[in-house]
Amino acid sequence: MHAHNNTHAQAPLENHHLAAAFMLMKQRDFDFLAGMPKASFDRLRKLIIELVSRGWAERVCATVAPVPSAETAQAEVPGGKE
Repeated sequence: MHAHNNTHAQAPLENHHLAAAFMLMKQRDFDFLAGMPKASFDRLRKLIIELVSRGWAERVCATVAPVPSAETAQAEVPGGKE
């Protein structure tokens, strides 16, 4: 399974969880979407991948946002860039 927008390389853990979930759903006992038409399943699968990828991206942005840039950090140091 490959999530789009290079998420496979950027979020390997999320990619693994998606792949594992879809592999489980291939088993008859866990395939609660078995009656869904293939086109609908493909759209749902794509949506799920997109939502997980977006969640990953939002977590990265929330983590990185508080980190000041090198220029901002230097300006905050006494005697730093003015």
